[in-house]
Amino acid sequence: MIVIADSAICVGNFCDAKSGGCQRNATRRILLSPCLSKSLQRYAWSGLPKDLGSWWTLEKRDHTACCRTLSHEFGWELRLDVDGDIARTVVCRSQDDVLNRQAQWREGLEGKGWARAA
Repeated sequence: MIVIADSAICVGNFCDAKSGGCQRNATRRILLSPCLSKSLQRYAWSGLPKDLGSWWTLEKRDHTACCRTLSHEFGWELRLDVDGDIARTVVCRSQDDVLNRQAQWREGLEGKGWARAA
């Protein structure tokens, strides 16, 4: 879960960790909100990444791409899964980096014909 520093929760539903992350037809994802301009809370590192939710899901023909955030020792890991396989991953040390990077990935895929999942 992504939590805002002042304890206000500014997210929608999340991908279910039990389902292995983002699934085709998953309706759970983080809703972008103006309150995300505040600081994202970093969780104490337990040695294992924790799935914090997904930003968006895009589809192209019968393929699905999902961008999600996981906890990381040095910040947050932003991960792009395509058809359940990791296609791209990066560790972000700041909230701005998380927000900018996920937007760049989404815009790049949309420019190649990917569209928001229904």
